[in-house]
Amino acid sequence: MRSWGKSEENVITGSARFGWAPNNTIPYYYWTWDEEEEQYRYIGICQGAKLDPAAGEITCDYKWDSAGRYATDYFRPDESGHLWMDRREIEDWNNILGWEYPELEVWVPQEGQQIPISPFLDSNDTLVLVRREIPVTEVRKDGVHYFLEIWELNDGVLQMTSRDEYFYELQDSYY
Repeated sequence: MRSWGKSEENVITGSARFGWAPNNTIPYYYWTWDEEEEQYRYIGICQGAKLDPAAGEITCDYKWDSAGRYATDYFRPDESGHLWMDRREIEDWNNILGWEYPELEVWVPQEGQQIPISPFLDSNDTLVLVRREIPVTEVRKDGVHYFLEIWELNDGVLQMTSRDEYFYELQDSYY
């Protein structure tokens, strides 16, 4: 049993029940205490669950697809204890060409949408892409250069807001 909350009235508790779960993640079933009914109320299921009391959120981590992409969904409780999606971050470990970090996309629910906690939300149809962090590798005459481009949603369009160059120190070879 796990518990978390900002106040005594808003505590989320969960109990893990699992068998042989797909993608090596364990689903957690969450309930919240209903003070009026004096019983637990079912909230939903989350895979790879982590509770973060300092941030006031629950995260669900899972493999997005078989192509090396991983997703983390972030949920926050409302006043009644229901969990609603705050954002989704998708890491793409493909095509990183010498980078130590993946491409990152940040998605949020469309305006007016409330998305409950669910392990089956496998599309971004109800979400809006608000940020991309793209590692870029450029080969030039003077060597290989690494940049991190940040793209953010401004006036309804993704626009590049920064492009910073990074340098890596070469490690001693194992050979």
